[in-house]
Amino acid sequence: MKLHVLAGCPFCIRVMYALELAGIEYQLQTYFQAVDLKTAEYLKMNPKGEAPVLETTHGVIYESGAVLRYVATLKPELGLNGRNPFEAAQVEMWMCNTGGFTGAVLTVFPQLFGKVPPKPEDLQKNLQNIHDKTPFLEEHLSNKEYLTGDSVTVADFAFLSILSILYQFIFPEEQRNKYPHILRYYHKLTSLEFYKKILGSNRRLANTEFKLPHPQQLTAPVETKVEEIPKKFDLLSFKTLFVNQKDRGTVCDTAFETYDKESFSFWHARYDMHPAEGKELIATSNLLTNFVSRIHDLGLSKNIVAIHGIYGDEPKLEIRGLWFWRSNGFYEELKQHPSCEFIQWTRLDPQVSEDRTKIIEYWSHIKSNEGSVEGLNCKVLKII
Repeated sequence: MKLHVLAGCPFCIRVMYALELAGIEYQLQTYFQAVDLKTAEYLKMNPKGEAPVLETTHGVIYESGAVLRYVATLKPELGLNGRNPFEAAQVEMWMCNTGGFTGAVLTVFPQLFGKVPPKPEDLQKNLQNIHDKTPFLEEHLSNKEYLTGDSVTVADFAFLSILSILYQFIFPEEQRNKYPHILRYYHKLTSLEFYKKILGSNRRLANTEFKLPHPQQLTAPVETKVEEIPKKFDLLSFKTLFVNQKDRGTVCDTAFETYDKESFSFWHARYDMHPAEGKELIATSNLLTNFVSRIHDLGLSKNIVAIHGIYGDEPKLEIRGLWFWRSNGFYEELKQHPSCEFIQWTRLDPQVSEDRTKIIEYWSHIKSNEGSVEGLNCKVLKII
């Protein structure tokens, strides 16, 4: 079988949970942008242009709920659809019951990563909606290890994939502790092998409550005044050159020769990996996609030109990048990004031979799966 997934998609991850727990061999085809699901070839499999899609010897199945139930029938002894007719009905019931919770979380999640316009007033309303949906689940899990029965079912896979988003990106510790039974349930499931095979162990959890800046902050001009920047260097024009110029030497030379040293600077970025991170490409791609999306959400990309991506090979993947921004020092607005504290930032001076070589090396490779940087293979690269 072949499973087509979109990186970071919780509906895809829940299917991967089922395949791993069932011990079913499958080929994984990962897409990193939603537009990749709109090609003519993909639309032949799923006219809706969504993921996941499972190719089987009998044909194609899409919609995560349908794929989950199909996988469960391949190993009926595991009871993933329930171990008897009553449990099967309960599994269906809890797939429906967690639907409201799923909708509440996924209404907030796109705001956090720039998929919809960030509106602080809507965020607070949507966060409250999550809290309104959660006590019902908390009460149900007060004396249970799983949503139904005495073992994992597809209903648990569906709930866990959304709960992981809530705990890793939205609810800080104070909010998580308000629902101790759900938290216990989460730690139970994430300790099981099917989860660790997909997303690793000891996942980072949100440590501060996420707050969107006021919309005016997103459009406010940076402190550096336009008139202070020499007319010979224009960041927007340079970004266009950066993206389109095939001769990467020309790109680097243009930057080195024309940028204003009093108003711009070069920086090397290296994500501080948790020991459990960087094992699998799909999980690491989720980290990268979320980080870059948040940069755009905060409106920071207009003052940045960067290549940021995944380098190395499984199980030792790294997230690194080479950044150039409109500030002579650290770009303070970046501190609004919730993951900024996990990045090691090192300023580079192109007048120093070693630093200049590093800048050229990173900026000479802007396409995924082509070449290597600092001895590490380029895997997934994103231009900011």
